[in-house]
This record gives sequence, structure tokens and C-alpha cells, in this order.
Amino acid sequence: EFNPDLIHIATPFNIGLAGLKLAKKWNIPVVGSYHTDFDQYLSYYDLQMFSKLLWKYMHWFHKDFRKIFVPSRETFMQLKAKQF
Repeated sequence: EFNPDLIHIATPFNIGLAGLKLAKKWNIPVVGSYHTDFDQYLSYYDLQMFSKLLWKYMHWFHKDFRKIFVPSRETFMQLKAKQF
């Protein structure tokens, strides 16, 4: 029987939302990886006006994670600056 004691989420959209929902439903702790600089995507596509909304969503999505793993010190500092 499938009985996980931890769920690792690697994306804040689609399948990540499904994982988060199951973790909450089954009361399973969650950790995650943050490895995509979505804020840079907004700049690339000239959509900076959505930056505040993006970060609000990211905070909501990651708020119950026990740990967030990052690929670099730069990413760590970016999230720290955003009060993760």
C-alpha cells in the first residue's frame, strides 16, 4: 500500500498543486525544490506587472513546506530577500 512519510514537490504549478493537496489531505509533511527563477521569465516577456502577484502566490504555495532546497547561493539569497 502506498504510504509516504514525506512529499517532495519540485514545481509550484499543476502536478505540484496536486501533491500539495494530497499532502494536506493525508497530513504528510512537504519539502520542495525551488530552481526556476519565474521572476526572470516575467522580465523576459515584459510582464513585470505580475511580479507582486507571482511572489504572493509563491509565498502561499511554499508556506507550509518544512524545507525548500535551492540549487545555488544566489537562489537562496533571492528567496531570503523575498522573506521565505
